[in-house]
Amino acid sequence: YLIGQLTPWMLQNLTPAGTFFLFAVMCVPYMLIVWKLVPETTGKSLEEIERYWTRSE
Repeated sequence: YLIGQLTPWMLQNLTPAGTFFLFAVMCVPYMLIVWKLVPETTGKSLEEIERYWTRSE
C-alpha cells in the first residue's frame, strides 16, 4: 500500500532514475539477509534439505 501511495510522488520529485536508485538501494539489505540465512541447495537431495530444516527447529 505504501509503495503504491509514494511512487507517484517519488517519480515526480526524485525523477524516475532517482526512484529506481532508491528502490535498488532498499533491496541491498534484503539481498544480504537472504544470502546469509537461506542455505544453498545445489547438489543436495530433498531428504538432505528436509533434514537441514527439521534439525534447525
